[in-house]
Amino acid sequence: MWDPDTAQGLRDQGFVFHVRYLAGIDVQLIGLDEFGIASRCGSALFHWLIDAELLYGGREEVEMRVVARKTKRERVRAWKWTSYLGSLFRAGTYE
Repeated sequence: MWDPDTAQGLRDQGFVFHVRYLAGIDVQLIGLDEFGIASRCGSALFHWLIDAELLYGGREEVEMRVVARKTKRERVRAWKWTSYLGSLFRAGTYE
């Protein structure tokens, strides 16, 4: 159990929690990070500026974003597309 000062600090500062969802098996807490644009953690699924209204309580609804594992076929397709774009930039043919 957390001591009262730590719990109050989390409530005052705000925090984000990272979870791992194993379909039909379990939900695991991975970790906690401080919250806010000035925090040391970068943004990944949410952007501190673009999603500011959502992140700072300006909406009623809760939004959850998920990173899902891609299939091998999707990874290969993404790699081919990235390689193609990279070749255009290297050749100077993309403006």
